[in-house]
Amino acid sequence: MTWGLNSVLTRWNRVALSKVRYTLGRMVELDERDINRPGGWLVEVRTLGGDPEYYKAYELDRTRAIELVRAFAFVVPTETCVAVKELHLHEFTGDKMMPGQVKRHWGKL
Repeated sequence: MTWGLNSVLTRWNRVALSKVRYTLGRMVELDERDINRPGGWLVEVRTLGGDPEYYKAYELDRTRAIELVRAFAFVVPTETCVAVKELHLHEFTGDKMMPGQVKRHWGKL
């Protein structure tokens, strides 16, 4: 006797399977040009005589990204904030960040 796929799966598995099919279908709609589109800034916060700390700000505007990092990291006036590098969109979506969000960057530059 052969078992069909639907007869073996429970209701929960069928729902999960349909969500996977929907998600994979949405991923096909992504364009290759979206991968390298600019998404935000890598901002360096440097204290006097200390090691720099890096933050990722999901904001296209450079000055607004620096302001977001200043608010997130509680930067005092003696510390400097500099937008070091423009990051691609996939670097933010991989960390499940939303626009306007700031996270500490722990990886290599």
